[in-house]
Amino acid sequence: MNNYECRIFKYEDDWVCEYPDLQGCTGIGATPEEAVLDGEEAKALWLEDYYEENKSYPEPSGTYSREYSGRFNLRMQPSLHRELVICAKNEGVSLNALCCQFLALGLGRKQCEFKTHYSRCNY
Repeated sequence: MNNYECRIFKYEDDWVCEYPDLQGCTGIGATPEEAVLDGEEAKALWLEDYYEENKSYPEPSGTYSREYSGRFNLRMQPSLHRELVICAKNEGVSLNALCCQFLALGLGRKQCEFKTHYSRCNY
């Protein structure tokens, strides 16, 4: 069977094991280990149902284990580009450094909102 990546994170009082490549496939437990065990059971049932309908298994995306270059192109409105350049100049940093800082701050806020701590495993 294919090697599907899972995310393990705390949500309120529970631990959750989620398989992003298997939409809606999660396990829940009082500990990370319990969540993984529950997740493995859920994954087996999910894949069984999927195979019955499709006669194949979905391919893992490798999103969490893939190597990333750290670069991507971003298109934006010219007015936003201008404001970012002005802000970067006022802060005495490059546009790239400013945008990286803003992205990191935004991602940090999102993670705090959901009170999650991510780790990854392959099962």
